Order: sequence, then structure tokens, then C-alpha cells
Amino acid sequence: MFHIHDVVGPKHPSKTNTLRQTLQSYWWPDAEEWVVKYVDNCEQCRGTLPTIRTTLHANPSLQSKVQDAQKSHRTTLKEWKSTHSIEELDDWVKERRLVIPPDERLKREILQTLHDVPTAGHPGQDETFTQVSQVYWWPGMRTWITDYVAGCAICQQNKNVTHRKRTPLYRIPTSESILPFQQTALDLITGLPPNGPYDSILTIVDHGCS
Repeated sequence: MFHIHDVVGPKHPSKTNTLRQTLQSYWWPDAEEWVVKYVDNCEQCRGTLPTIRTTLHANPSLQSKVQDAQKSHRTTLKEWKSTHSIEELDDWVKERRLVIPPDERLKREILQTLHDVPTAGHPGQDETFTQVSQVYWWPGMRTWITDYVAGCAICQQNKNVTHRKRTPLYRIPTSESILPFQQTALDLITGLPPNGPYDSILTIVDHGCS
């Protein structure tokens, strides 16, 4: 549901569109009822976003830095006006989101506020993008945010292991003075596609020669 309803942009799709898009690709019992309840409980759609998503509006220090950066990159923003459809009101905005000029330090400070601080909880790539895109916009921001989160040391340390751990190889102990054919091991590989009357392989290893 998150990638269908939440990450499409600052304005989430309606209940009807979310339901249609979901049922085009997925099905489970009571899917329609579940999707409707999900959209009804969406904090952004209800206008009840949590504090972490609204603190940036009340952060005069960060707001001032954005305004200063926009003034410093005014020429670039004028070029973006035609290429990215941004507009100049009190500040440079795109779809009511503040436009962030090509200032890497400012971008990192925004991500530190929405991703790194303890109250943010180090959300994943999609959730971080959703929170940042509520307030800010810059070209290529999804790739930039994805790379930032992927490089977060704390996220990597706490990342869930999604692949099965491999069983370590076991080396059969042998004596240094062992002679050939004094210690051998047999193994059967079965269940292979039939080759005539045969569907198995017998392997024999002489540990005195290996």
C-alpha cells in the first residue's frame, strides 16, 4: 500500500484511485475493505501529520537558510523556472513545496533533521522521501535521498537480514602423516534429471591426497 498510496507525491491519490490501482495488481480476502480503511486512516489525507513532519515549518533557522540559499542561487532558480515549472512567490516553490537550490550542505541538513535525529527514528528510503517531499523539492531528490539513506551507518547497523545465512563449510580434519586411501569420504548427489537409467552421482574424495 505504501508504494501505491503514500510515495506518489505530496498529494496522495483518492480512495477510488487507490483501490483501483491496488486491485489491478493484488488480491486478498477483504481487500476492498482493508484499502478503504487504510486511506481513511492516512494522516496526510486527514491533515493530521505527526509532529516530525511539521516541525520544519516552525524551524526559523532552517527556513532562513533555505531563503538565503535561494537568494545565492537566484540565477539557477530562474533557469529552473522554465525547465522544472517552479514559481516565485514569497519564496521559490514547486507545488507549494520549497525549492532547494544545488546546495549539498543544505540538503544534508534537511536529511539530518528528518532522518538522523532520534525523534525521526531513521526511517527507510521511501518513508524518508515521503517526509522530505512534503515540504521540499529539488531535481533528482529521490536518487539523492536514496543514496543518503543507503550510506547511513546507523541504518546499515540495524538493517534486518533479509537473506538466509549460509552454513559455513566444514573441513574434515586429517592427520599430516595420513597415506593415500587411508581416509576417504563418499557422497551421493541424487534427484538429478535422468540420463538413461541414471539419476545420481557418487563422489569419492581421498583426503590423504587433498
